[in-house]
Amino acid sequence: MDAAQLTEEKSSHWSPNSTGPTWIHAADGSWLLPKRTLGRQIAGWCAEHLNGEGSTDDQPVPWKFTKEQLRFLLVVRRQRRRRVRLPDRPAATVKG
Repeated sequence: MDAAQLTEEKSSHWSPNSTGPTWIHAADGSWLLPKRTLGRQIAGWCAEHLNGEGSTDDQPVPWKFTKEQLRFLLVVRRQRRRRVRLPDRPAATVKG
């Protein structure tokens, strides 16, 4: 039995343990990613300002995140909507 057969046989008996918000799938099977996140801007900044693997002084290569790293960045830097309640009346002032 070769290694490929062992891998296929082994993988049919267990599924990988995936926990956390970066591993959640939508109903259609795509990754469930936040709509409001700073991760896209951060990834763009990294691609513009950081050199990736294989860069030289003469030929810079833009930084690239792996798919897993990018999903993590999008989820970690998500923005939650917060309602800011304004006071009904101005705060009391101290007269002196």
